Amino acid sequence: MKKVKPGIRRATIIMIIVVLVMSLLALGACSKKEPEPEPEEEVVPEEPEKEEEPVVEEGVPKTINYFTGEKLPEPKEPTRPVAIVVENTYDARPQWGMDDAEYAPDIILQGEVEGGITRTLWFYADYTKLPGQVGPLRSARPPYIRFSQLFDATFIHWGYSHSKGNYVGADTVFREEMVDHIDSGEYDGLYGRDDTRDVAIEHRGIMYGDVLPDAIRDMGMRVPFNMDKFTILKFNASPVEAGDKSAKSVSLTFSDITEKVTWTYSDADKKYKTDAFLNDVARDNILILMDDTEYVVKDDYGGSGSSLAYCDYLFSGGSGVYASLGKSMDITWKREGSKLVLTDASGQPLLLNPGKTWIGWGSANNGGSYEIG
Repeated sequence: MKKVKPGIRRATIIMIIVVLVMSLLALGACSKKEPEPEPEEEVVPEEPEKEEEPVVEEGVPKTINYFTGEKLPEPKEPTRPVAIVVENTYDARPQWGMDDAEYAPDIILQGEVEGGITRTLWFYADYTKLPGQVGPLRSARPPYIRFSQLFDATFIHWGYSHSKGNYVGADTVFREEMVDHIDSGEYDGLYGRDDTRDVAIEHRGIMYGDVLPDAIRDMGMRVPFNMDKFTILKFNASPVEAGDKSAKSVSLTFSDITEKVTWTYSDADKKYKTDAFLNDVARDNILILMDDTEYVVKDDYGGSGSSLAYCDYLFSGGSGVYASLGKSMDITWKREGSKLVLTDASGQPLLLNPGKTWIGWGSANNGGSYEIG
């Protein structure tokens, strides 16, 4: 047998070992599983934000204040509103309760009466939630009585104008149109005088808000609505700009013999404010309604031998302006039957923003005008 040299034998063994190691490594590499790729995160496309639908409830809403559109703490059976006549001469300012932190009026209507002065009518949806003191109260005029009846309100006043000659006074309207109303002296403890101001007695007449619920109950005033006479206002679910036109200030001159009232928008709290009442009243919505008026002369006013021209609004309908959140839009309005109809430029029902409103009632044919800035 041929002998193999030791050096060759070692080389052969080393080669065999190298081949075996390489084979084992190759086998391990082949058998090792590749890591599975992580699944890609599923991308769900975002849905576009939906505009909140207007607040719509059958009949008079139970979940919101029907004059402000603001949500109630809990659903409540609504009750018929009240409308309160409050004076606006210089000696009457600042009015008691107008800027009350908790119970400011839901709606303030302001318009002309006579002699170049204006008067206000305060609306409350809940007659159990009034300031402790409201006033100075003053006497009723036919246009304000009729405006209150667009909302089927119980009318609250201190005195009233009387018919004479060609002038048809509030006394006739109350009687012929069967308006529920409460005058001074008709319920003990409801009316009084505030003697803290050094002004004439006629500027000190007040109503005690916390007594009103008892008066309405004891006098047998109707509390349920007459739906044939009640205007249901419509509201956005949340505030939106009123339109495309800037409305940082809104001014109304009621007629050519009255003062101008200017409301200025505050970016800080998104409300309109005015110094016209010498208080801190603020409103979310400004609404101007331009109407035709006429002046009816009443001779021998108050037995004085002199005459006085009363301003009568004719409810002719027409143009107007709505402002909120620093913007405005042109609107139209009309009285349809016993209800107020407000529409936007496209003819659709006007949607107000939730919050409190001032309504300026201007004279379209006797020098009334408004400015939007």
